[in-house]
Amino acid sequence: EVSPGLLWHNCHVLFWASLVPLTTAFLGDHYMLPEATLFYGGVQFMILTASMAMVSFMFRRGLVHGGISTAMRRYYARLNGANALFTIAAVVLGYVSTWISIACFLVTIVLYVMPKPIEVVRDEEQLASKA
Repeated sequence: EVSPGLLWHNCHVLFWASLVPLTTAFLGDHYMLPEATLFYGGVQFMILTASMAMVSFMFRRGLVHGGISTAMRRYYARLNGANALFTIAAVVLGYVSTWISIACFLVTIVLYVMPKPIEVVRDEEQLASKA
């Protein structure tokens, strides 16, 4: 089910995501400038907060079909919290060393690529078998 609020949240996420090529090119051309890491990190942080707001809206309105277990919610809440902390750290550390800042951005990518804990995988399998 699609609601007007969900469309607005989606447009908010897409707006910030549309700035990624610009910020990536700016960071690639001026990787030694702390302002470049600030710009890149700011857009990444806004994408994260906009997507978290959209997911929160979907749960509050009951727009998620099939359900999600509490273990999965806790896992993704911790993952997004860690991502937010590393993104903020990357922005702040950009004024200390741009290389440390870029390393923090790489950590945020690795966090999402890492395998999920076993209990989250089991919960996803159980939900899939019920559907």
